[in-house]
Amino acid sequence: MNILVIGGTRFLGPHFVTAATTRHHRVTLFNRGSRRLPETPLLRQVRGDRRAGFAVLGGESFDAVVDTCAYHPDDITATTAALAGACARYCLISSASVYAQEAGNLDERAAVAKPPDPVPSTVTAETYGALKALCEHAAQNAFGSRLLVVRPGLIVGPGDMTHRFGYWVRRIARGGDVVAPEPPDAPVEFIDVRDLAAWLVLAIERGFAGIYNANGPGQRLTMAGLLAACVADAGVDARIRWIAAQRLNDAGVEPWTELPLWVPPNADGFLTFDSSKAKRDGLTCTSVSATIAAVRAWDREHGPPESSVRTLTAVKEAAILADAGVNTG
Repeated sequence: MNILVIGGTRFLGPHFVTAATTRHHRVTLFNRGSRRLPETPLLRQVRGDRRAGFAVLGGESFDAVVDTCAYHPDDITATTAALAGACARYCLISSASVYAQEAGNLDERAAVAKPPDPVPSTVTAETYGALKALCEHAAQNAFGSRLLVVRPGLIVGPGDMTHRFGYWVRRIARGGDVVAPEPPDAPVEFIDVRDLAAWLVLAIERGFAGIYNANGPGQRLTMAGLLAACVADAGVDARIRWIAAQRLNDAGVEPWTELPLWVPPNADGFLTFDSSKAKRDGLTCTSVSATIAAVRAWDREHGPPESSVRTLTAVKEAAILADAGVNTG
């Protein structure tokens, strides 16, 4: 197959390229050229900006387009004008953030966020989910039954530059007393980037269409289970100190960012996503221990990534422990 990827140089894209070319598909990366992947015989890299058009592609047609970086409906409008008649299938990488609800086990039929009025020209953390939902709507209008919408949860694994999962791997590897958010049995969900990339190739090969949640891991996981797996992988004396959500809030800890994977439950419970449809259609999930090991292996080869994400500092963690009466000496 001949596949066009829009974006594709940061995290999911390189893993998708590996998965696709391993299966002998030809891949063209179209992006602004701020990064380049290692050259391979089945990979072509073309510099361009979707807002300026796709003339550089020379009118080429593709079996599939994978759009990894549409964040605003204008991105879809700019793309479909050139590609609606030039591809057999369009795969939009959306997000589980499109859902309107903040609790429950949501499947693909759940309501999505209402569009902001007026539609802003820029994307913020507050408008991200609603604008992704608008991207889905615009793509549906353009591609109809040729559209595959994939809604991943948190994408993690080797090469992630955000620390959203790697924070726990790296923090526990340092050992000592580790601040962990109560409750220990809170559900934790994410998908290994390699699993997502492999399934995307499978979905394109089999001509899947419609909407799919794509989340893992393969079995129910709790925060306590995740941290125990990190301790087992690191083989260090890390002591998990469970801290109440109210105490963390009082300390000004930002959920999901300073303590990744933690969002305090609301009155209706926790938010999880039902990915059984994708799993019935071939999505398989790497074990949690394998994902942790892959992150540590990446760090050994490349070093911990630089990131603009502000996770919990050692000073702030020590202050929280002291306030909770934990003697770290």
